[in-house]
Amino acid sequence: MISPLIALIDGCEDFNEVYELLTDKNLHSKQFEQTLQKALFLCELQGRSDGLE
Repeated sequence: MISPLIALIDGCEDFNEVYELLTDKNLHSKQFEQTLQKALFLCELQGRSDGLE
């Protein structure tokens, strides 16, 4: 879910470039936080599911 974002950030050389990238993609902090919450929730579910097997 956040892999494309991480790949974009990995290609940046400094914080200003990351900031510009996030601004250009209209990823405001609330939207970014919601995306991270969803990703963490899915990771937790996957971890619990793996533990049951």
